[in-house]
Amino acid sequence: RDCILLFTEKSEARKYEDWSMQTANIDALTTFAPLRVLLSHLSQSYGAMRKYLPRPITEMMVCGINPSVSPAQNTEMFVLVTDIVSFTTISEKLDSPEAVSAMVNAFVDAVTRQVESHHGVVLKFLGDCVTAYFAREHAGDMLVACQEILTEVEMIQR
Repeated sequence: RDCILLFTEKSEARKYEDWSMQTANIDALTTFAPLRVLLSHLSQSYGAMRKYLPRPITEMMVCGINPSVSPAQNTEMFVLVTDIVSFTTISEKLDSPEAVSAMVNAFVDAVTRQVESHHGVVLKFLGDCVTAYFAREHAGDMLVACQEILTEVEMIQR
């Protein structure tokens, strides 16, 4: 009933509290190279999932649940759709594709940061558009996120 817990990021809850656990750093596993390689690949895969999939989907997959077969739920959500006003006009005035990319990335990063820090979930990116949702109980958080996004965008514009 003992196991070794390998940390790739901070975990809030333990699933099996009655098990005794020890921690190990991936770098400490140099004596068994195949395990080190496997753990490194798992860590990289988890990082990619967190980057490209919505948080609830990633959490389901980490728990061993196949999201494509989980039952649908009827729930009320608030949807936030953002984009850069006059994006085409602004991008045509910029001097390089790199400048356009930097502008879009700064905007998307700001929106993502505020949505996730206010209990929202980013659902989709499409060009300069970010779509997110908030559970009904976090409607107020969505309004705060919107205000913070506007503040951050104003700082980016300066």
